[in-house]
Amino acid sequence: MTADGDDMRSLYPFHGLRGVCSLAIFLGHQTDIFIDNGNIGLEYLQAVSLFFLLSGIPLARLYSTTKKVNTWAGSWSFWSKRAARLGPMYYLALLLNLFCCIATAERVVLKP
Repeated sequence: MTADGDDMRSLYPFHGLRGVCSLAIFLGHQTDIFIDNGNIGLEYLQAVSLFFLLSGIPLARLYSTTKKVNTWAGSWSFWSKRAARLGPMYYLALLLNLFCCIATAERVVLKP
């Protein structure tokens, strides 16, 4: 087994806990949307913070061991690849959200 394989295996508990957090966030959003009772007992806001914290651990570990972002060229390469990967989905979600807001706003009658 290589050191990289052992390194990735040691992160399995983090990925499992991230999965539990994402499930808690999903269920929390569903109860916010579909259940009108505020006393449901699902506090998912802590799961959001924990999810982001746990997401940073593998990234920090990867970039500290590979030394890919120690130079300006490495940083530029990282951020340009990240923008190319995340940008299209971000703008697609933004347009879909804008469409949903406009479609919903047309049905809302505001009283003066």
